[in-house]
Order: sequence, then C-alpha cells, then structure tokens
Amino acid sequence: SGGEETVYLDLNELSKKYAFISLGGVNISDDGNTLAFTLDTNGFRQYQLSFKDLTTGKAIGFTADRVTSMSWSKNGETLFYSTEDPITKRSNQIWRRNLNEKQPHLVMEEKDELQGSIGWYKYPGGPIGVDYSILNNAKYAIISASTFSFGSF
Repeated sequence: SGGEETVYLDLNELSKKYAFISLGGVNISDDGNTLAFTLDTNGFRQYQLSFKDLTTGKAIGFTADRVTSMSWSKNGETLFYSTEDPITKRSNQIWRRNLNEKQPHLVMEEKDELQGSIGWYKYPGGPIGVDYSILNNAKYAIISASTFSFGSF
C-alpha cells in the first residue's frame, strides 16, 4: 500500500552491458537528489563509484575506482569515500568529492601498509565518523557533516 514504485537503479538493465555485475553500496544524498552507488563488473570486488541525478534520471559524468565505503555530507553536494590500495586491498585513502567541482580532493592517506585501515559510518542526521584503526588500537576522527567547511581539509 502507499505509492507508486520508484526504480532508482535497474541492475537487470545494467547487467546487459557486462558479463558480471555486483552492487556494492547505495547511498542517497540527504536532500534526495543524488544517488551514489558502487558496482563490481569484473568479479574481483573492485567497486567503481558512480553517481545518478535522481531529479533527471541521468548519470553524472564522473567515477572513482576501488571504492570501499561512502557517506554524504548534509548539503547533498559532497560525498566522502574511501578507496583501497590495489595491492593490499586495504582501505588507505579518504576522498571528498563535491559535485560542483571537477576533481575529488584527497583528505587523508595511510601509507604504512602495516597500519590498519580506514572506514566510514554516519550517525542518522548527524556527523560522519571516520574509523581509523591502527594495529590493536583505534583512533577515531569525527567530520561534522552539518558544519562541513570546504576549507577544512
């Protein structure tokens, strides 16, 4: 009961382009205008990030490779995401992608492969949390999605 069904992402249609396809993550911006999603099209759990404008139904023309997690800022224009190292496959970089800018910006990178990895979580309606694990200890950084300033990083 309720309303009409809305299809944001049709995997049956997308699968016609690839021999293999697997959906990784799906994240709709807080304003409901943009879908961020990851797809593995080679079977090696190497997810490519893509964006779709939900107001027009059209793809937004940029992607990122080897994405492991993602979270929107409250303004609906900026997505934070982590990427994995191609050899160790551990999440080692955090990026910020503003939809109004041409290039993403590297926020943080852990170059020491003996250290831990980086992950994301988001409090509902609140800040984005960065889980940065080092060996048996853990460090946490909070990036406030509600007060995000582009000059912060």
